[in-house]
Amino acid sequence: TFNWLDLVGDSPAPIDLHGHGTHVTGTMVGYDPETGTRTGVAPGARWIAVNAFSENGALDTDLLKAGEWLLAPRDEKGTPHPEMAPDIINNSWSSSSTLNDWFRSVVKAWEAAGITPVFAAGNDSEWTPVGPGSITNPANYPEAIAVGSTDTANRISWFSLRGPSPYGGSEIKPDLVAPGEAILSTLPNNEYGLSSGTSMAAPHVSGAIAILKQMQPNMPIDKLKEKLYAGLIPLSDSEYPSSPNDAYGRGILDLTGMVKSGSNGVGSLAGTVGYKAVDKKKPAASHEPLPYAYANAPLKLSVQASDDFAVSAVELHYQIDRAPAQTSTGTLFQGTFKSGSYSSELPLEQVRGKEMTYYWKITDYAGNSTKTVPVRLPLKEGLSVGYATDFETTPVGWYSTGRSSSWNWGKVMTPVLKVPSGTKAYATSIPDWRDSIDNYWSYNYNEESMLTMPPIQVKEGEAVFLNFKQTFGFPSWPVRGTDDWGQILVSEDMKNWHVVKTNEGHLETKWEAISVDLSSFSGKTVYVAYRFHSDSSGKNLGWYLDDVAVEAKPSGDVYQPSQSTTAFEPLGEASRVQGTHEKQVLIPLSAHIQIVENGRLLATDPTDGSFRMKLPADEYHLQAEAYGFKQKIQMARVTKDASTNVDIQLSPLEKGIVKGTVKNIESKKTIKGATVKLTEDAAVAPVKTGANGKYSLNPFIGTYTLEVSAPYFHTYRERIEIKGNSIHSIDIHLKPYIGTEGEISYDDGSAENVLLISGADEAAVKMSLKDGQEQALLTAGLFYIDPRWWNPGGENFQVDVYDATGPEGGPGKKLTESIPAKSDVVPGWVRVDLSPYSIYVPKEYFLVYSTQGPDPYVPTLGFDLSSQFSDRFWKLYKGEWLKVEGGSVIGPFAAGLDAANPMIRSVVSYENK
Repeated sequence: TFNWLDLVGDSPAPIDLHGHGTHVTGTMVGYDPETGTRTGVAPGARWIAVNAFSENGALDTDLLKAGEWLLAPRDEKGTPHPEMAPDIINNSWSSSSTLNDWFRSVVKAWEAAGITPVFAAGNDSEWTPVGPGSITNPANYPEAIAVGSTDTANRISWFSLRGPSPYGGSEIKPDLVAPGEAILSTLPNNEYGLSSGTSMAAPHVSGAIAILKQMQPNMPIDKLKEKLYAGLIPLSDSEYPSSPNDAYGRGILDLTGMVKSGSNGVGSLAGTVGYKAVDKKKPAASHEPLPYAYANAPLKLSVQASDDFAVSAVELHYQIDRAPAQTSTGTLFQGTFKSGSYSSELPLEQVRGKEMTYYWKITDYAGNSTKTVPVRLPLKEGLSVGYATDFETTPVGWYSTGRSSSWNWGKVMTPVLKVPSGTKAYATSIPDWRDSIDNYWSYNYNEESMLTMPPIQVKEGEAVFLNFKQTFGFPSWPVRGTDDWGQILVSEDMKNWHVVKTNEGHLETKWEAISVDLSSFSGKTVYVAYRFHSDSSGKNLGWYLDDVAVEAKPSGDVYQPSQSTTAFEPLGEASRVQGTHEKQVLIPLSAHIQIVENGRLLATDPTDGSFRMKLPADEYHLQAEAYGFKQKIQMARVTKDASTNVDIQLSPLEKGIVKGTVKNIESKKTIKGATVKLTEDAAVAPVKTGANGKYSLNPFIGTYTLEVSAPYFHTYRERIEIKGNSIHSIDIHLKPYIGTEGEISYDDGSAENVLLISGADEAAVKMSLKDGQEQALLTAGLFYIDPRWWNPGGENFQVDVYDATGPEGGPGKKLTESIPAKSDVVPGWVRVDLSPYSIYVPKEYFLVYSTQGPDPYVPTLGFDLSSQFSDRFWKLYKGEWLKVEGGSVIGPFAAGLDAANPMIRSVVSYENK
C-alpha cells in the first residue's frame, strides 16, 4: 500500500516498462541473496517508488502529485501517513536549464519533513547542451543535492551538465559527482545491464546517504550534507583547475571518507600558503574621477590597485556634505590581488546631498598603505525634460549590475548593425568574443542583469516621456535559447518595478523608437532600468540602446508602465572579498595541497593563497607545493565541530645558470637566431642567440632537457642537471641540414568554394612523405586564402602542426607552438615560412589551419570541389578531432557541401644522404 503509486497506468504492483527505474533502484539497494550479487550501494535498504513517466516523459502535474504523495503515502482509503514517508528521495530526472521554481515548494517541503532530496544534474541534449550554467532544475535549487557524472577515470562525463547555479551567491552546482558511465545494475525480467547518465550517478549518492542515515537515523539534513561533503575527494582538471568548481562541484563521492565523517564528526581546516618576504614598497592606486554623480541614486565607484606582492584591503572613505564620514569595502571584480580592479557600490539611501568627498585607501599584506587624492564629487538632481545622450561621450550615471552582466558602453563592433547616431551605443556586448565562443554573439549565458540610468524627476503636472531607440535579437523557436528576453522597467524605490515592455524575438537589426510615458509619476523621482535575462543555450544579437532623451512629447510608440508592480532587487554578482591582513608578511602563493592520508588534492585561491575545506575529525599531514618553492609537509589536527587554522610557509628554490655558445659544427662559426629552451619548464622563456651565438638561462634547480634548434640545422638535445647558485657552461655544435625541397598537395589548385573556419574550430589535411622517407624538415605551408568572403573579413590566421598519433590516426602530439600568419588582401595562395621553427615531421603528419577569431572578422580557406576527394580532411569541432568521410556533409564548415579537399599544402626538405 505504501510502497507504490502508478500515475501513468493503474498497476497495483511495481512495474517498469522502460528499465530506467529498475536500473536506478538497483544502484541504490540492489542485492540478490541467491547469487550474492550486489549492485546497490546500500544493499538491503528498503525502497518505495512512484511511476510518473511514460515513454513520452512526464507531466508537471504528475510530478507534483508524486512529490506530494511521497511526503505522506496514502493507504487504500486515501488516508495520508507521513510516518511512512521515505528518508531519501532519488530523482533521476530533470527539466530545463533555467531558474524556475515550479517544483521548489515540493523540495522545500521534503526538507522540512526531514527527507533528503537528491537530483541528477541533467544530461546533454538538444535543449540542454553542456555549457556554463546548463545544470537543470530542480537540481539547480539551493535545497537539492545535485549530482554530476564521472567516467571510470574520475573525469567529468562529456554529457554531465555544469554550473554555476542560476541562484547566484555562493551556491555550488553540481554539489558533487559520482560514477555515471557504463554502470552495471538491474533490469526488468531478472536481467542486468549497463547504462550511462547523471541518472546513474545520483543513486550512488542516495545509497551513500542511506548508509549515513543508518549510522545516525535522526541526523538533521544540514548535518547530513556537511558529513557527506566532508568525505568527498576534490576533483579538478585543466578546464576546471580549482575546487570546488562548476563541473565536479565539491568533489567525487567517497564512501570511506563519508563513513569516517559520520563516525568521527566533521571539522573545518583553513589557512594560507605563502612565503615570507620583506615588503617596504607601498601599493599603487589609480582611478578616473567622475565629473559628477546623481543624488538619490545608487553610486558605483571603482579603482585600480596593485602591489609588488599582493593587495590586502581596499576601502572607500567618503563623506556627503557635513554628515559623518563612512567607509565601504571594495570588492575585486577583475584581475588579481596583485593587480586588479575594485569597486564599491553605495545604495541610493546613502547618496543624498549636494556634494560627496571621497578617497581610496589601499593596504598590502605587510600593512603598507596608500591613499588617493581626495575628490569632490558634485551630486546633481535627477534628469528632467531636456536631457539627451547619443552615447558618443561617456554616459555619466549609467551603470549595470547583476549576474554575468554583459552591459557595456562603446563602439558597436558587429558589422550587421548601423547605429542611429554616431558609432557608439549601450548594449549587451562582451568585449572579448572568446567569452562567447559557441556562437560569437554578444551576451553571456545565464545572465540576469540590469542597466540603470540616472533618476528622472517628474515635475508636478508635467508631461514627461522617456524616448529612446532600440534593437534586439534573441533566439526564436525552434532555435535554442528561446528563453532570452529583455524588459523595460520603472520604479519609485528600485525595489518594486512596473513592467513597461518585454522584448522577445528578433527585430532583424531594425531600430524602433520607444516612448515611455512617465507622466503618471507626477511630482516623483523615478528610476528606469533595462533588465536582461538569458538561459544556458543559444545566443543571438543581444540588446542595443541609442539616442536616449527625456522630453515633453513622445517620439515613438508610446508604452504605459503596468499598474501592478513586481518586487525584486538586482541579483548581485558573487564577488571575491579579501580579508584584511594588516602587518601580515606571509605573501600568498598559488599552491596545491594534498592530504597525505587520503590523497585529497585541492588548490589554493590564486588571488590570496587561501584554502578551506571540511574533513572528518582526525590528524592529517598536508603536503604543499608551488612552482619555484620547496615542497613542505605540515601536520594539522582537525577537531569535531571546530575550525583549525594552518598557515604553511614555503621556501623558495635556489636557481642556477646554464649558458654557452651555439656554433656550426662544420664551419665553427657562431649561429645567430638559434632557439634555446628547457622543454620541461615552459615558465622559463626560450631565448634566441644573437650574432655572437651566446645564450643564457636561469632556471630553478632540477633536471631538464636542453633543446637547441636553428633553421636548417639538426635539433640538439641534452639532459642537464641545474644546481643551486652554480653556473653550467655548455657550448652547442649544430649539424647543418642539407636537403632537397618537395611540395605535398592533394588539391588541383582551383577553389570552387570556401571553408568557413572561425572561433576555436580548425581544419587539417593529413600529409604523407614520399615513399622511402621517414622524416623531413617542414619548411613552409601553403594556404589558399580568401580574406574578403566574409564582410568585412580579415587576413589573420594560425598554423599548427601535429603528428598522426591521435585516435584512428588523427592529430596527436603538437610538434611546435602555434604560428601566426597573415594573407594578402586579395584571394590567392599564401606561403607561410616555417623554416625558423625547425619542425621535423614524421612519415604522416597534419598541417592545420584556424582563425582563432569570430566570423565575420576572419578569412576563409579555399575548398577544392572539382578534384577527387583525398580522404585526408580532418576537422576540430567543439574540441574534438573528427575525420571527414567521403560523401558526408561538412555542416557548419561549408553548409550543404559534400566532403572535398581543403586547399592546404606542405613544402618539405628531404635530407640528402
